[in-house]
Amino acid sequence: MENKFEKIHEALLFLDNQNRFNHENLKIEDSRSLIAEAKKISHGLQEILTEGKILKIGIVGQVKAGKSSFLNALFFEGKEILPKASTPMTAGLTVIRYAENPSFEIEFYTQEDFKVFEDNATVYEKYFDDTKRENPDWSTKDIEADLSEKLNDEICSSKELVDRCKGDARRKIGNMIEKVPFSNISEMQGRLIDYVGAEGKYTSVTKSLFLYLNDERLKNIEIVDTPGVNDPVVSREERTKDFLRTCHGVFLLSYAGQLCSKTDIDFLETRINSQGIDAVVLLASKYDSALQEIGYKIPDLERAHGKLGRDLKQSFEDALKNTGYKGVKPKFDVTSGICFSLYLKEMNTWDATERQVYDNLSELFPDYFNSDDDAKETLLGLSNIEVIREEYIEKEFKENKDKIIGAKISNYEEKNKRNLQTEIEAAKEKAVKQKRLLESSDLEKLKEDRESYQNMFSKIQGGISNTIKDAKQNLNNIAHNLGQTSWNVPSNIPGSRSPYSFKIESGAWLIPNASYSCDYNEIDREAVRRIVKTSGTAYIDNVTTVWNDKFKKGGQFELDLKRRIEKEIENALEKQPKLDPEILQNALAEVLRNITSIQIDSLTFTQNFDYDVTNLKFPCRLTEAYYPNWTTFSESINSSQVINDVHNTVEKLEYEMRSTLLRLRAEVQAEAKKLFTSPMGKIEIELTRLDKHLVLTLEKEFSKQLDLLETDIKEKERVIPIFEDFIDTINNALHLIK
Repeated sequence: MENKFEKIHEALLFLDNQNRFNHENLKIEDSRSLIAEAKKISHGLQEILTEGKILKIGIVGQVKAGKSSFLNALFFEGKEILPKASTPMTAGLTVIRYAENPSFEIEFYTQEDFKVFEDNATVYEKYFDDTKRENPDWSTKDIEADLSEKLNDEICSSKELVDRCKGDARRKIGNMIEKVPFSNISEMQGRLIDYVGAEGKYTSVTKSLFLYLNDERLKNIEIVDTPGVNDPVVSREERTKDFLRTCHGVFLLSYAGQLCSKTDIDFLETRINSQGIDAVVLLASKYDSALQEIGYKIPDLERAHGKLGRDLKQSFEDALKNTGYKGVKPKFDVTSGICFSLYLKEMNTWDATERQVYDNLSELFPDYFNSDDDAKETLLGLSNIEVIREEYIEKEFKENKDKIIGAKISNYEEKNKRNLQTEIEAAKEKAVKQKRLLESSDLEKLKEDRESYQNMFSKIQGGISNTIKDAKQNLNNIAHNLGQTSWNVPSNIPGSRSPYSFKIESGAWLIPNASYSCDYNEIDREAVRRIVKTSGTAYIDNVTTVWNDKFKKGGQFELDLKRRIEKEIENALEKQPKLDPEILQNALAEVLRNITSIQIDSLTFTQNFDYDVTNLKFPCRLTEAYYPNWTTFSESINSSQVINDVHNTVEKLEYEMRSTLLRLRAEVQAEAKKLFTSPMGKIEIELTRLDKHLVLTLEKEFSKQLDLLETDIKEKERVIPIFEDFIDTINNALHLIK
C-alpha cells in the first residue's frame, strides 16, 4: 500500500530553507513544525502497515484516574506491579508485549530531556529565593505551599524530580536502553521497583518501561499504559502522541466522581478520535468512591448500584451531547481496581486505604458482607474486571482485530489527510494575504492607515476595560457558586438497636411504680466520623476539580475572555484592515498563561480533614415503646404524657445532631471558600494587568507590523517573489494531498 504522506513530507521539505524564504512573516519555525507533523504522520502510517497483525490497545486518562491499578487488575491479579504515580512527573509510559523469554527494558531520559527539567528547577529556585527575600519570616513549607499555587505543574514537578536525581540515577541519564531478564512475576516486581517504584533509585530518570511477558493473553496484542493527560514532560508527551497515532483501540479511564470532564472529552476528540481510533471503551474508574457517596442515601447495594450506574451513563451521554462530540460513540462501563485487589488479597495484607474502603462498603451495605464468601462475591462484582476481560479485551478487541485494524488504516489516512490539509491551507492563506496586502499598499495609504489605527485604539481601550470588569464579576460569581455547592448532610446515620428502661414513681403509698421500656438506635460515633470525613472530602475534591477545569489552559474562563476581547477589537476595527490574529494571540499569551497556571490543590486540606465528633451529642431514635395498662393510679399518672416526653427528648437530640452536622457543613464550605481566596486575588491582579497593558502591547505589535510592511513596500520587487515561491511550494504539497 502506497504511503502518500511520505511524498507530502518530501514536498514540504523545500520550505525548510532559511535563505530562500527569509522573511519575518514566513517564519522558518512554523514551516519546520509543518514538516515535522507530516513526517510523524508518514512514520505512523508506515508503522501501522508494517505491524499490521499486532493490535495496539492504549490505557489513557488523567493522572490518578486509576490507570495503573486497572492494568494491575487485568494482567497481574491485582498485585501492585505497575506502581501508582506519586506526581505527574513520575507517571511513566509503559508498554506491555508478549515474548517467549520474560524481561523488561528501561529507556532513560536523554541529556536534552533532563536539561529541560534542570532549567525548570532553576526557575523554581529563583522564585523560591525571591519569595524568601520578600517574606523572611516564612518557613520553607510556607514558601513551597505558596509556589505550588503560583507555578505550574511542570516547574514544580521538575524541581522535585531534579532533587530526587542523585548519584547512580544521574549517571543513567543518556544511557542506552537497559534490559533486565526475570523468571517470574515476583522476581520482576523486586527488580522493577528500582526503576518505577515511588521511591525507586532510578525512578527520577526513567522515561519509558517496556515489559515483555510470556502470557498467552498478550499474543498478537500490545498494551500501553500512558502518562496522564497533559503530561508535563514534553518529550514523553510526544512519545505518547506517537503511540496514539498507531493505536487501534483505547480504554479511556475517567474518575467516576467527576466523570467526563472537559479535559477527558477534549482528549477523546483531539487525541483519540482525530487519530482514527474508533474502538474506544470509556470506563468510570474508582467506582467504589462514587458508590460510597450514594450509599449514604441509598443503603441497599442493589438499588444504589443500579441508580449510580444509570446516573453515570446519563452523565456520559450528556457530556458527549453538550460538547458537540462528533466521533464514534465509545462503549461505557465502570471499574474499581481497589475492589479487585480486596477480592484477591488476604485481609492481613491490606493497606490502610484498602481497609478504609472495605470498612466503608461493609458498613453501608452489611447484607452483602455477611460472610467472607459474600464479601468476595460482592467485591469481584463491583470491580467488574471479569466482565471487562471477557466483553472488551476478548470480544470487543480480539475477536474484531482484523476489522479494527482495517478501520484504523482507513480512518488514519482520512483524518490525518484532512488535518494536515487544514494546516497547510492555513499557511498558504497567511502567505496569500500578506502578498495581496503588499500588492495593494503604497506609502501614502500606509500613512493614512497609521493615523486611522491610532484613533481606534482609544475605542479598543474602553471595550477591553468593560470586558475585564465583566470577567472580574464572572470570577466572583464562579467562586460564590462553588462555595454554595450543595453538600448533603448524611441522613442515614449508622448505629445499633439497644434497649432502654426507666421507671416513674407513683408517689402514693401501696401504689406500684410504673415501668417503661423502649428501644433506640445508639449512634456509632466512629462511623459518623468516617461519613463526615468521606463526604466532606468528596465535596472539597469536587469543588477543586470544577475550579481547576474552568481555569485550566483552554478552560471556559480563558475561552470566554478571549472571545470577548477578540469581539471588542473586531467591533472597534470594523471598517479598518483586520488586525493579524497572531498579533492578538501573542499579546494575550503571557497573561492568559499566568491565569491558567493558577490552579488550586485540595490535598493539603483533605489530608487534615478529620473533624472530631467524639464529643458531639447524638440522639437515641425511639423505635418502639411499651407501657402497662393503668388501673388504680391512671388518674394520677398520664401515660400518654410520659411517652410524649420521651419522644420530645429524642426529637430534641435529633435536632441537635442535625444542627451539628449542618454546622460541620458550614465549616467545610467556609474552608472551601478559603481555597479560592488566594487564586482569586492572583487572577484579579492578572486581569488588571491585562487591562493596563493589552492595548499598549497591541499598539506596539501593530506598529512593528506596519514598519515591516513599510519596508516591504519599499522593496516590493524583491519581497513579492519570495511569497510567490512559498505559495507555489505549498500548492505542490496540497496537490499531492488532494
